[in-house]
Amino acid sequence: MYFLLALLPVLLLALAAARLFRRTLGQTLPVALFFVVLVVYLGGLCGNLAVGRIAIILIGIASLLYLFVSLARDIGFRQTPLSLLSTDLALVLISAVLIVLLTIGRKVTDMDSFEQWGYIVKKMYYTGSLLSARGQYASTLSYPPGMGLLQYYFASFSPSFNEADLFRARDLLALSLLFPFFHNLDWNRWKTLLLVVPIALLLPFLEYAGFASDLVVDPMLGLLFAWLIVAAAEETPVHWFTLVGLGLGSFLLSFTKVSGVFFAILAAAILFFQRVRPPLPVPSRRRPRRG
Repeated sequence: MYFLLALLPVLLLALAAARLFRRTLGQTLPVALFFVVLVVYLGGLCGNLAVGRIAIILIGIASLLYLFVSLARDIGFRQTPLSLLSTDLALVLISAVLIVLLTIGRKVTDMDSFEQWGYIVKKMYYTGSLLSARGQYASTLSYPPGMGLLQYYFASFSPSFNEADLFRARDLLALSLLFPFFHNLDWNRWKTLLLVVPIALLLPFLEYAGFASDLVVDPMLGLLFAWLIVAAAEETPVHWFTLVGLGLGSFLLSFTKVSGVFFAILAAAILFFQRVRPPLPVPSRRRPRRG
């Protein structure tokens, strides 16, 4: 319940951005989650992580007001209100409920996950400050707190620290990064949708078999790197909102693990090469001469 409450401001922000910038929810939800990490981090720099959480809540309220005004003026929406329920929104809502149900009672069981995120996020929860593992758990000082900040945001809505929220935040981010696989799918192509969704949701397990039980960030590095490559693949020219998303995604990739800096630079190089490379010539079809 508290996880869904924490999701609401983020989802409202993503929906408002999708309507304002003429994007799909699948394009704006990952950026909204990246933005949460940045805002919570800035709150931590100000001395209290809760400042970032309050800022996200206020932004969510402002997004809700914008949606009310915008939709009230939309004649097409007044005629067909169900048009708001896109496949992306339905997938997010259904998946969020499934994530909650499937992670009830989930605990951090391996030492790596506990050292890197369980211990650190718990300290963030109780102190409201940016921390890294110290003393007995000092093996994770080289890990930036990028993923932990997202997990802190979702955990902070619960009246008591719940380790299941760490998995839920990670799973929601993974889901949002898989949305490129749902591109151009709508209710009219429901058969294809039923085929693509299970395959896409299994991709993290192909990269790391223990994805459901561990919190190690290596699978997330792969998903973030892939998202950076795919996010702007079909846009010519690239929309400025996509550029902002690529910047925030690179920030989270670099802020999740030290090696993420290398992957962010590599992704930027690949995208640059794709843009400067001249298009391949289209072979012309000549009609055979008639004798």
